[in-house]
Amino acid sequence: MKAVSVIIPNYNGEALLKKNLPGVLAALTKLKGSSELIVVDDCSTDGSVNLLKNLFPGARIVQQEKNKGFGSACNAGVAASIYDIVYLLNSDVSVPEDFLDKILPQFEDKTVFAAGSMEEAGETISLPVINFKWGMFYYRYIEIKTTKETLESVFVSAGHAAYDKEKLIAVGGFKEIYNPYLWEDMDVCYRAWKHGWRSVYVRNSVVVHEKGGTIKKSQKANRIANIHWRNRFLFIWSNFSSGYLVKHLVFLPIVLTAFLLKGKIEVLKGFFLALGKIKWALGLNQGIPRKEDNRIIAKFKDLKYAKD
Repeated sequence: MKAVSVIIPNYNGEALLKKNLPGVLAALTKLKGSSELIVVDDCSTDGSVNLLKNLFPGARIVQQEKNKGFGSACNAGVAASIYDIVYLLNSDVSVPEDFLDKILPQFEDKTVFAAGSMEEAGETISLPVINFKWGMFYYRYIEIKTTKETLESVFVSAGHAAYDKEKLIAVGGFKEIYNPYLWEDMDVCYRAWKHGWRSVYVRNSVVVHEKGGTIKKSQKANRIANIHWRNRFLFIWSNFSSGYLVKHLVFLPIVLTAFLLKGKIEVLKGFFLALGKIKWALGLNQGIPRKEDNRIIAKFKDLKYAKD
């Protein structure tokens, strides 16, 4: 069994840590291979750090000097880790004792970049499909009936997924341009696919995610929507080759007008927020493998490949 570093980014998650860390520690105790638990505290203002020191001395604490956001906290945990596989886990996710048993063997395959746990069990599961239409990148989840144990995905949620640390560092880690949250997990997996490294979901590793247990409890809905759309634009500018960027530029006035007429002001706000980072985003677009966008979009435009 491969060794693993479990990394939990935390910001004001005292109650969630108290609830969910016992299960994580129990799973690591049961694990046959070596392991460590790292909690990256992103400058919390609650009692998170004191809780960890008093109740969970087995957890290694990495303290950020200032609040930076999810991607930065993940990168800090990866930098502090000692093992070749890192499992990123949100503080609002509870795990069974065997959640790593089917995840870690995936990395025997050298093409695997990330292996994610599912949030559901059963024959019907949800997987993302993507498209690039009218100059914009879109994704949505569709229900699919399958009994396959491992399913390729354009990305896996960084709230409950393991990564090959060497490959994660090779693609530049989680891009801090997306701070404080959203789209950093899509970005890092998309970049990995451009290198030919796969992301998969493992259906026999199932966790329970308390929806809205972190971001939605501390952030207003309109702010979350604005950041979502800001980061959608940044994702396009950071990742897509010139042909796609030209299409994006051509259709952009039409797209923004259409969303505005529909009353989706968050799209316009997100665009103007993204403009302040456009130079940064285009800089990130340099040096990544080109001419892979067609292949990735064609592969994940539908999920026929995932069906039995």
